[in-house]
Order: sequence, then C-alpha cells, then structure tokens
Amino acid sequence: MQVSRYVTSSLSIRQFKRGAELLLDALSTFTATELISYNDCVASTIISNVLTLNRPDLSKKLITAPEVIQVLPEFPVLADLMKNLYDSHYDKFFLALAATEQTHLKPNRLLAPHTRYYVREMRISALARSFGVSVEFVDSELSRFIASGRLHCTIDKVNGVVETNRPSVKNAQYETVIRQGDILLNAVQRLSKVLY
Repeated sequence: MQVSRYVTSSLSIRQFKRGAELLLDALSTFTATELISYNDCVASTIISNVLTLNRPDLSKKLITAPEVIQVLPEFPVLADLMKNLYDSHYDKFFLALAATEQTHLKPNRLLAPHTRYYVREMRISALARSFGVSVEFVDSELSRFIASGRLHCTIDKVNGVVETNRPSVKNAQYETVIRQGDILLNAVQRLSKVLY
C-alpha cells in the first residue's frame, strides 16, 4: 500500500525514474489488486521504464522479465514500443509511440496530464539513441534550429515542452505584400527624384 502511494506520487509529479524503479521492484511481489489490476501495473511499469532505462537494462530488467513476458500478449502496442526501441527500428517505434499515446497515456488518469511531456521525452531520447549523442546535445541543437528560424516552434524550459507555431498562410501572404509594397514605394521615390 505504501509503495503504491510512492509510485502514484512519483508519476504524478513527473519523477518517472523513481516511479519506474519502484514499479520494477514491486512487480514480482505485486498483490495490491484492489488498487490497480496486475496487467495495469505491468503496463505502467513498461511505460515508465521504457522512458528511463538504458538499452542494456531495458533488455535485462524489462524485455526478458517473466512478469512482463506473461502479460505482453495483452498489450501489443507496448510490446511494439519496447521491441522497436530496443532494436533501433525508429520508424516503427514512432508509430508505436503514437499508438501508446492514444491507448495508454491519454486514457490513464495518472499519466494523462503528462502525455505531451512523456511523448516529447521519448522522441528526444530516441533521436539521441539513434544518432549516438546525448539528450542534452539534441536539445541544444534543436534550440539552434529554432533560434535561426529553421524550425517553427518554441521551447518552454520551465514546463519542458516544445510547441510548434507554424506561421499561417495569411501571415506569410501579408508579409509578402508588405515587402513588395516597400519595394514599390522605394522605386516610386527614386523615379520621382529623377523626374523632379
């Protein structure tokens, strides 16, 4: 009972690493089925640990864990998420991540408020793993692209969110008209100086 309170508290304040460790430790001796079903406990364990474990531990502690293997056929989306992340099949991983968002994160009352954060962190982690660089490096590179205007988004470091802000077509058209108008006015002024 006490462990489940710590897990709930950790996950609700985005301390996924601590919550993941607690879930992983409690998985083999889980008996609190009056609070959450065993299958939901395994699903929460997978979701939180895929985010926090490194590649060797992902295999050792999660993919080959008998408690996970036993329940995995009931969660094909989570199985795809884990397997494709581990096998570095990022095209399939991103599809599984999108499906996980819809089937496991948004419907979960505890994880729903953190869905955007979770998906963002999983994407950055996958990019970092794919290119063999750190998450901090990917974050700093994205910052440079955003600052130079090559990516249309903003980074909210306080909330840990990257939000896209694609310029609308009307704004682009408005800016084009203004630029062309300025060019026309300059040409008219030059012409008026020549004539008078």
